[in-house]
Amino acid sequence: MPTFVDSCVQTVAGSAGAVARRSRTRHSVHRLLKILADKKNILITTHEHPDPDALASGAGLGALLESRLKGAAITFSIKGQFGGGLNEAFAKQFQFKLAPWDESSLRSYDAIVLLDVQPLFAFSPLPPDLAVTAVVDHHRAR
Repeated sequence: MPTFVDSCVQTVAGSAGAVARRSRTRHSVHRLLKILADKKNILITTHEHPDPDALASGAGLGALLESRLKGAAITFSIKGQFGGGLNEAFAKQFQFKLAPWDESSLRSYDAIVLLDVQPLFAFSPLPPDLAVTAVVDHHRAR
């Protein structure tokens, strides 16, 4: 099973690399860290019913933010279930620290990072009137 996990990580890394090559700004991580530097309560979330690339991105970003933003509470939460097939195999190999989804607490975060989806896309977990702090996505914007 480690080969499967390695394959997922390589896929996510390849997508990130492709986005970086298309991007006009090369230092997106540094910009994101600067934007989030003074935030104390940060939510990371993905599209509803996330797939392995969304889950891996969330886990990776959570680990990065926890290591760099020492005073911030970082919450990784998803709306909907993940499971079955590849998702179940992926979840068995990686222990996700997922907080339960709580629609009523969304406005209590001082920063929301949306991964693998954009605010107005189908399967965005957020209400349309809720502003996000950052979007990290490999899909083309509309």
